[in-house]
Amino acid sequence: MKKGEVCRLTCKPEYAYGETGSPPKIPGNATLVFDVELIDWKLEDVSPENDGSIQRRIITAGELYTFPQTHGTVTVHLQGKYNDRVFDDRDLDFIVGEGSEHNVISGVELAVQKMKKGEKSLFRIAPKHAFGSEGNKEWDIPANATVDYVVQLKSFENAKEVWQMETDE
Repeated sequence: MKKGEVCRLTCKPEYAYGETGSPPKIPGNATLVFDVELIDWKLEDVSPENDGSIQRRIITAGELYTFPQTHGTVTVHLQGKYNDRVFDDRDLDFIVGEGSEHNVISGVELAVQKMKKGEKSLFRIAPKHAFGSEGNKEWDIPANATVDYVVQLKSFENAKEVWQMETDE
């Protein structure tokens, strides 16, 4: 549904109150009909400051309960949009913390660290974690622009912790 959209939901008795109903207003075996309007919703705030500067909507849930960490290598598909215009669409491997070497904005690097393997999410990224007051001339992004990125985390491998390393490492 879209914001402001109205839909009619019909619930068969087996998905509502069943044979017993909910006396006195809802008789047994009643089919219920609801008109529902989507007034508003909020995306999940995944910004480090919890200020809404990086918001997420999960499109496809990931697996397991581990996340990429700084210095880990990630394989992603990125699609960046500004005002519904795609400006960045690519597959990429990069080390978290070194994304700027691949023209990856800090908001995407921070967002990836909140994702699970296989997850695909839409991120709305405020200017401070995107292109800031400079914008991006190459991609025709103006100053102080909020951008959207759809990110699919295909795989990742975290760097070893010191205690996991062998002596020669």
